[in-house]
Order: sequence, then C-alpha cells, then structure tokens
Amino acid sequence: MAQLIIHNREEERQVELGGRTRIGRGLENEISLQDVNISRHHAEVVHTDQGYLFKDLDSSNGSYIKDVRISEKLLNNGDQVRVGRTTLSFIEKLTESTPVEMVRIASIPISGSAIQDRIEVGVESAFTPAHLITDSMDWREDYEKLRLGNELLQHVGLQRDLGETLENIAGKLLGIFPADRCAILLLDSKTDKFMPMAIRVLPGIEEHMSISESILEEVRKTQSALFVADVSNDERFSHSASVIVQGLHSVMCAPIIFDNQFFGVIHLDSQKSAMVFSRKDLQLITSLVARVATIIANTKLLQSVEQESRDKVQLERLLPPSVMQKISSGELKLEKRGGKIKEVTILFADIRGFTNMAHNASATNVVDMLNEYFELIVSIVFQYGGTVDKFIGDEVMVLFDALTDVKHPADRAVKCAFHMHGALELFNKDRKAREEKVIEIGIGINTGDVVVGAIGSSQAMQYTCIGDAVNIAARLTNIAKPNQTIISEDTFMKMKRKPTHYQLPLHALKGIDRTIQLYSVWERIGDTTKGEEV
Repeated sequence: MAQLIIHNREEERQVELGGRTRIGRGLENEISLQDVNISRHHAEVVHTDQGYLFKDLDSSNGSYIKDVRISEKLLNNGDQVRVGRTTLSFIEKLTESTPVEMVRIASIPISGSAIQDRIEVGVESAFTPAHLITDSMDWREDYEKLRLGNELLQHVGLQRDLGETLENIAGKLLGIFPADRCAILLLDSKTDKFMPMAIRVLPGIEEHMSISESILEEVRKTQSALFVADVSNDERFSHSASVIVQGLHSVMCAPIIFDNQFFGVIHLDSQKSAMVFSRKDLQLITSLVARVATIIANTKLLQSVEQESRDKVQLERLLPPSVMQKISSGELKLEKRGGKIKEVTILFADIRGFTNMAHNASATNVVDMLNEYFELIVSIVFQYGGTVDKFIGDEVMVLFDALTDVKHPADRAVKCAFHMHGALELFNKDRKAREEKVIEIGIGINTGDVVVGAIGSSQAMQYTCIGDAVNIAARLTNIAKPNQTIISEDTFMKMKRKPTHYQLPLHALKGIDRTIQLYSVWERIGDTTKGEEV
C-alpha cells in the first residue's frame, strides 16, 4: 500500500495512491490543496511497472525534493516533495501496525466449562458495605481498589484523542493485572461490530492476537466480566490451530458500560498458567471499567462539544446571518448524516490570471488581497441568499436553494454574478489608485439535481453537495473569460426573467457524456452597495 501524507499549516492527512492521483488547486483533483502557490493542475503521481512516478505538470512555482526542482521522479519510500507551502511525504508501507491490523476477531467457540467465573457489572458491589467488614484485609482490598481507580483517572486524565486515551488505559491496566496483553475494543454503532482501538503488549510477547468472538458476544449479552481459564486445553479447541499457536491459558474480558450504554470491552490475556486471574481480579476489573467508561464518555462528549463549536464557527463564515439565526434558534436543523437529492443552482467564481499575479507578489500581499476580495464577494453572496460552500485557492463555490428554500434561485445566482462584476469595478478603481493589479473573474453557473448533505468524518463534517451539476458549473468557470458569466441551458430555462444574453455553440465538457447548450449573460448593476429584488 502506498500513500502520500499531506502536511501544511492547515492540515495533516493521508491519501492512498491509485493508478493516477492528480494534485492541484482545482476541485477536480484527487488531492485538492487550497494554496495560492499551487497551480490548478500542478502535478500527478502515476503508478507504473517501476513504481510510483511523480510528474510536475509544468506548474508555475514548481515541485521540489531537497530544494531541487524536479519535473519527473520515481519516488522512493520516505521521499518528501514540496509543492507551494505543502509537503507530500511518500510512504510505500506503513511501518507501524494499527490495532485493527494487530487484533483478529476469530470464530473461536467456548464451552461452559472454560468459563471459570463471572461477575455481572453493576449488580455485585465492588466494595463491601462497612457494617459487613470483619477483617482488616477487606479494608485493604477496598482501599486498593480506590487507590488504583484514582491512579487510573490521574494517569489518563481527559484527552481529546480517544485513541491515545485508550492506549494509555491499556498500558496502565497491564501494570495492574498479571496479563501479557491488553486490548480495548469499542462497538461500532453503524456496523454493530467490535473495532480494536488500542493494544498494549509486554516485551517479548507476540503482538498479534486472536480474540474469540464468542467471548466478546457472551460479555456483551450478559454484561458480565468473564474469567476464561486454560482455553487451549478445552476439548472444543482441539481443532483450532490459531489458539494452539498462541498458547493462551487465561483470558479476562469485561464490558465497558456507561449509563446503561454498552461501549465495548477490555480484553486481557496471558500465556502463563491457566489460573493467572482470580475472582479478586474480576472484582477489581468491574470496579475499574466503570471509571474507564466515564473517561470514554467524557472524551466523546468533549469531542462532540468541540466539533459543534467548530461547526458553528465554520457555518457563521459560510451562511447568511439570517440562516445562522434560524439554526441557533432551532427553527432550522442540519442533518448530521446522509443526504438528499435536491435541485440546486451552483455558482463558481474564479480569478483570471491569478497564478501569475501570485508569482510576482509576496505571499503576504497575496493573502491580504484574497482576504479583501473574498470579504467583498461573500457579502454579495449573502445579500442574494446564497451559501458559500467552500473556497478553493482563489475560487469560490456558492450554492443557491441548497440549505434553505429560496424563491427563484437561478435568478438569484445570475443577479449575484452581475453584482460581483459590478462591485469589482469599484474595487479595481481603488487598486489602480494604489498601482496594484486589477482583479477580474470568470463565473460559471449551472442548475441541476445533486446530493445535498453533511459529508466527511466524525472529526470534520462539511455541508456540501456532489453530482454532475457541480462538475458542469466548475467546467463553465474554466470556459468563462475575464468579466464574463456563462450559464447552462438548465439555469437559463429556470430563470423567471431572462437577462441580456448570447447563445454560445454547443459545448462538449470534459467528464460530461453529453453536449451542453451555454449562454453568455450580462447586465449592469446600478447600485452595487445592495442586492436587487429577485
């Protein structure tokens, strides 16, 4: 497996390489980088018989390995290619195994005689009531449970990374119990399957482990901590080579439960004697899993709160204030998962000649110019009820009638485009007075059915739309000349009031299996300080 690890100030992520992986500022690239120093089609990585070949596509600012500009290079494991402000690290094979790779959940049966003891979590008290204690040893045992539980909480603490939290817990549990290995598996609510999240192994012990699916399901069904002894000697395992090879003698498995919600299990095993675990260990693990469950619940809550906070900040940047007010009041709700098919009008606006402009200016000046430009453009978008979907380098993608229903979205999008051109005339007068280059944009607009919804991972969600209609709008932007707006026939036919227009020849667009009728439209907006009625 080959990957590129993408690292810059904004992000660090991994992308698996396929037969051909394109890199650039454009939305159509497999790796789209919002970096003003990167060309729209900057480079590509092609899988050949010799390996993975990096090819620079005559980009303006080039691609570099160790500060040497390259045009083509057969990548070696560990090579780092710099494009703009982004570093692409080529990894042929991951050097460190993940918990999912190290843990195999196997269909290994267990017999009733193999289960030596069990304690139902939450039923049997982990501590002896004070009036029943007659021996000082009981006091010591209960104190030890409290001490270890408190030590676990102090050692782990509250962290944002659940994986790191669980790794710390697994390591601490290995120091408490006479086990060789500790694995923590959480239940995936979508697939209803156990997912290995953390594993810790003592030195000299085989890292890869097989876990009996029967044990996991027994723990889940009964919500009990189990002690399974001498597993490899049970007659029902005589045919199972995987267990014999591992030579497991003792297993202790406990459920992680918080507020009647089953999170997963803690699985400890030993290759030592059959009776390495005892009832006292079962009592102790049932006491500790309650604290582990609390840590997991708090970590998930922290992640949820932080994500909601990030989502709100992101939405405030992309949505009109009137829409944000509806979301905050609960009048409008955004679906967290999935999407729906809806007719949407999509607008792309792109600065013409931006690569040369950025090449001849300092990075600070380019960023200042973009911020000033986007401030103007976004304010106009909001006036017409549009939603800013994303910024792609110098390009902006805008949706009409995606998040909230608006009247005449096609008219709104085209009026918005005219307003952008008009506002830039005044904007450029100030730039000329400061002896700065003018900004000219090309705009493409299309209307069609797309899938609208929240797309992404649990850590990073974006409300957006996908579909051919989006790709067509993007292609129209590439065709549009400076100060030109090109719309598709689908948008033209949806408009309530047709603007001044010129019908263009039928176009065959890249990636679209049909020809598209296009129109060049124009109209001068008199007052560019406010949006017009649509």
